[in-house]
Amino acid sequence: MDNLCERLSPLGIPLVRLGHPARLLPSVLSHSLDALTRSSDQGMLLRDARDDVDKAFAKISKTRSGRERKEIYNEIKLLRKEVRVREKKCIDDVIQTSKVHLATLHGSGGRELFGKSWDVVIIDEASQALEAQSWIPLVNTKKLILAGDHLQLPPTVKSAVKGKISPLETTLFDRMIEMYGKRCMRMLTVQYRMNEEINAFPSKTLYGGKLVAAESVAKRRLVDLDGVEETENTSQAVVFVDTQGGEFPESTPEGDESPLLGESKRNEGEARIVKAMTKDLVNAGVLPSNIAVITPYNAQVSLNIDFTYT
Repeated sequence: MDNLCERLSPLGIPLVRLGHPARLLPSVLSHSLDALTRSSDQGMLLRDARDDVDKAFAKISKTRSGRERKEIYNEIKLLRKEVRVREKKCIDDVIQTSKVHLATLHGSGGRELFGKSWDVVIIDEASQALEAQSWIPLVNTKKLILAGDHLQLPPTVKSAVKGKISPLETTLFDRMIEMYGKRCMRMLTVQYRMNEEINAFPSKTLYGGKLVAAESVAKRRLVDLDGVEETENTSQAVVFVDTQGGEFPESTPEGDESPLLGESKRNEGEARIVKAMTKDLVNAGVLPSNIAVITPYNAQVSLNIDFTYT
């Protein structure tokens, strides 16, 4: 949501980013509901009402008369009611004047948006959202757009029955494709992330050969970067290292590590190969900050392999 907010902001479209300010990027805080309500005319009136409440509380410590205290508490009660009325008015004004509302699926069900309706609801990463969550913003909308890829990561669901697929794993995205298929689906066929050699496998296996690499990335290799020398690892877009049948035994954590990592697997030999390849890349001129080492096993991550380059 924050990325969308950053891209929409320069267009001058009135928008509001809903969510707790502590969880938002600093670059979008000025578009948060909290910031917009504070800077509005109604927000100034709201601050005045809250100041009146604080002043009333200050009076209590200065009086010893029970009758006066009771009068002050009654005054505070009325002032707090006024604060709630002004707060609601302030939030409603911001919501009504904003043309775009950016929120999580859960956040779209908040009290700030209760009873509101939309011309269009767009759910990003819809293939990773639980169907129950997806229905939250759809109560009062005329049109729905789901953006995502059902062939990539599904929602993370821990099933109560081991080995069984939870019905929660069926997303609204999946259901719409099953019901309507190509009648409502549009596939984006150009990707801007990877070399065409890397793209070849997912394109053929998952997308019927329709996914193609953009010209700007199709031939991109590490050796084409400034200051990077040509080696076997920098000149090839894809390199496979087959450790099948070699001296690369897998193991599971033992002793003190076992309770933390469970049955997770690790392979020290493969980790040393990764170190050697990483060292080759760095020595060839690739910046360490541009290298990612990924493993699906927590035990492999925990291996203490010295990555000092000399």
